[in-house]
Amino acid sequence: MKPPIQVRYFLFADVKEYSRIPDTGMPEFASRFLGGVSALFTDSQKGLTPAIYANTWGDAIFLVFE
Repeated sequence: MKPPIQVRYFLFADVKEYSRIPDTGMPEFASRFLGGVSALFTDSQKGLTPAIYANTWGDAIFLVFE
């Protein structure tokens, strides 16, 4: 018997003009911008559906939702 199909939704986005951020600005980018995005999708108190998986690669944001 096959397992039931599970529907998942993916969000993949690149940050506009990421390459213009100087190396000295990376800590602030990570804490303020990526931290803010993370808080939106991991805290169910914000009213948004929490992501079941989240990752970043430089300027890429990858989120998976049920």
